[in-house]
Amino acid sequence: MENPGSYLILPRKEFLSRNLALQKDVLRIDKKVQVTVKSILNLSQRADANIVRVAIRKGGAGVQSLPDIVDIDHLTYAMKMLVREAAMSFLMEAVRKKAGVVPTYDNIFSFLSGSLPVPRSEGGVAGTVWSRVRAACLRLNSLPRTTSSGS
Repeated sequence: MENPGSYLILPRKEFLSRNLALQKDVLRIDKKVQVTVKSILNLSQRADANIVRVAIRKGGAGVQSLPDIVDIDHLTYAMKMLVREAAMSFLMEAVRKKAGVVPTYDNIFSFLSGSLPVPRSEGGVAGTVWSRVRAACLRLNSLPRTTSSGS
């Protein structure tokens, strides 16, 4: 694993900071992180706090401000929710247009997996992202299956 932080730490950090609403606790924790980083770097506690925040390539410790991280996580979560809603509405519209069925969750799953019959279009209609996903699923389903003999 190249970067365990991206697999182990970041998802937990995002969940915790997304649900964290107490700004005083965040500031208190940020202060403790700052003190700890300064002691690791053998800096005086009176030293400027910016050295902790400056990027590593510029000679600093590269530790982001915890309140800033929490704010970024709140914005990221909101954007994911907006994109999720938009993606779902586009997917439902694609199922309705391409397959000609009411887009229920079962129909959406069947459409994406390729098990829902879709009439051939007359051409001239540009494919959607979801029709390309469906085509990719159909191609992957046609690959030869490998079985493991160890189980």
